[in-house]
Amino acid sequence: MMLLAFALAAGWLALDLSGSRDRIIEERSRLAAQKSQFMSQWFGTTILTTDYVLRDVLGRISTDDLVYPDPDPDHFQRMRAMLAEKTASLPAILDIAVYNKDCVFTATGSRPVDGFRSRQVFCATPDAKVSSDSYVQYMPTEKSASKRPVILISRNLVTQEGRLVGGALAALDLDQAQEWIADFQVDPHDVLAMVDIQGILLARNPPIPDAIGTITPPPPGQPAFGSARASATFVAVSPLDGRERIFGVSKIEQIPVAIIVGFDKASALAE
Repeated sequence: MMLLAFALAAGWLALDLSGSRDRIIEERSRLAAQKSQFMSQWFGTTILTTDYVLRDVLGRISTDDLVYPDPDPDHFQRMRAMLAEKTASLPAILDIAVYNKDCVFTATGSRPVDGFRSRQVFCATPDAKVSSDSYVQYMPTEKSASKRPVILISRNLVTQEGRLVGGALAALDLDQAQEWIADFQVDPHDVLAMVDIQGILLARNPPIPDAIGTITPPPPGQPAFGSARASATFVAVSPLDGRERIFGVSKIEQIPVAIIVGFDKASALAE
C-alpha cells in the first residue's frame, strides 16, 4: 500500500511538473511574440516615417531635376539644401539622395556621393520593371556609397509601364540599428536580433560583431515571411551559440526586416 501511495504521488508530481513546464513555455512564447511585435512596430515606425519624407521629396521634384552633372549650379545648390533639410528632420538617417533613371545619384543632402551609381537590387538589371512602392534593403560596406553598412529605404518614380525614371533614397546607418536594439535590456542567455528576409543579421543584443552583415542560418522552425504582416513562435536551438530558446519573430507589412526575441529555455524552466 505504501509503495502504491508513493507511486501515485510520484505520478501526480510528474504530471504536475510536466503541466507546469508546458504552461511556462506557453507563457514565454506569448511574451516573446508580444515583445517582437512591439519592437517590430517600433522599428517600422522609423521606416514608415522615412518613407513619408521620401514621398515629400519626390513630390517636390520632377525628372528634369534629376540630371548629372547638373549644368545649373544654383539649381544644384537648391537641391542639396532641400535634401539636407529633409535629412536633418530624421535623426536616425545618415543621408537622403535622389537618383536618375540610371540609378546615378544627382544630388545628396550631406555626403559627397554625387555621380555614384546606386547598387540597389532593382538597379542591377537595366530597363527592369520596378514598383513605385517603397524598397528596404541591406547594403554592406563594400557596396555602400557612404562606405558604411546601411539599411536603404527608397521610393521610385516610374512610368505606367513600370520603367524607372528616378527616385529618392535614405540611408539608415546600421550602427543606429545596433544602438537601438542594444537599448533593450536582456537577461543572460536571452537574445534580440534583427534580420532581413535573406537571413542577413543586421543587429543583435548581445552583439556578435563578426556575425553582423553575414547570412546566418535561421533556427529550425522559423517560418519564411512574405510581404504581409506576420508573427510566429517556436522552440529551437540557436545556430549561433547552440542554446535552446523560446522564440517569437515578427515583421510588419511591406518591410522586409524581422525582429526576433529569444528567451533561454533552460533559464525559463530553472525553477
